[in-house]
Amino acid sequence: GEVVAAGAACVGARVGDRVVPNRSYVDGTWRRDIVSACENFDVIDRDVPVHAAATLTVNPCTALRLLEDYDAREGETVVINAATSGVGRALLQIARTRGIRTIAMCRPREDARETEEVFESLRADGADVVLPDVEGKILRLDARTRELASRARVAYNAVGGYSAQTMLRLLQPNAGSRMVTYGGMSKQPLLVPTGAFIFKDITLSGFWLTRWLEHDATHNSSRGRRAMLDEICALIRSGALVVDAARFRDVPLARLQSTLALDAAAPDRPGLH
Repeated sequence: GEVVAAGAACVGARVGDRVVPNRSYVDGTWRRDIVSACENFDVIDRDVPVHAAATLTVNPCTALRLLEDYDAREGETVVINAATSGVGRALLQIARTRGIRTIAMCRPREDARETEEVFESLRADGADVVLPDVEGKILRLDARTRELASRARVAYNAVGGYSAQTMLRLLQPNAGSRMVTYGGMSKQPLLVPTGAFIFKDITLSGFWLTRWLEHDATHNSSRGRRAMLDEICALIRSGALVVDAARFRDVPLARLQSTLALDAAAPDRPGLH
């Protein structure tokens, strides 16, 4: 949003500044206008495209935290499922800037041509290898994938179920490997083979951005959040992190209810703004 008026006590934001909410669940975001306390917003660069700004505080922030907080290192490989999600695409692009290799898992589409187009778009975002994420299919790895997997210590799971089991098979044994779960799109529980613990010594953990932000606000006066937004804005300005505007539709608020109903029924839903 844009600041159109600011009280005398407002510090850090001026009329004309572009801002994003940092307490979106308090005031809500589906609105044209809002009167709220200055500290509920962070100022961002005006040259950040509007569609990138609309998702700035969730998807790229989650991707950045996953890479930074779980010791993803230059030259090593990370594995990610739900690779076409907002977090997935942001993570692939940010990983590329850090010299981190990526194995991206993606659900094939019904049509082979469409599947290849999606896979190619993931490669364009930085994926070194794209694997079809299909339940019940035997995982066969070519030489390039095996080489990348030999350096895989961290996996980021947003699906659960069979997909998570596949990720565990790609992680290296006895190397401090970890699978971080930050979503559950399949609505299936994690079924972890006993061998992943005994023979591979893999650690399972979870990440929730809201918890990270609360901890940062309590123990760091939200300085981490501010630095995180600055870094993401710099990546966007440099062209290293791109949000594809074609994946979004601009919808007037007056049509919100009907559009949400249509959007929920769509097989591959674009974002709404």
